[in-house]
Amino acid sequence: MKIFIILSVCVYFAVSLKLNSDTIEEWEKMISPYKEECIQVSGVNGELANTLYTNLDYPDDNNFKCYVDCLIRKLKFIDSDNNIDIERILKVVHKAHREPAERCAKTIENSFSACEAGFTFTACSIRDVAKAQSG
Repeated sequence: MKIFIILSVCVYFAVSLKLNSDTIEEWEKMISPYKEECIQVSGVNGELANTLYTNLDYPDDNNFKCYVDCLIRKLKFIDSDNNIDIERILKVVHKAHREPAERCAKTIENSFSACEAGFTFTACSIRDVAKAQSG
């Protein structure tokens, strides 16, 4: 019974988290120069790629993770050693704040498989903004 309650709460929060339309619009503009290239390089389904900011219940799909990782690397928010450039993020990203960005950067301190670091940081950051906008 406890597991059911915990899963229900997790599903509720994953489904109820949403970004404001102005944030989605700004972030879509930010990634637009790289979107098609990252879709091609990653092999992600284009429809799935288009849900990055609208469906925050992300699939466990390696192509999707590589797509997100590609975007964040093209934006120069993460380097080849998986170091996050907090200052660049704060300058470029609409609604970015230092404390959540630093907290999310810590989530990738351990080694990850290919594509995992950029995806993990980005998913953490997007969900933090959505939580702030939802609450």
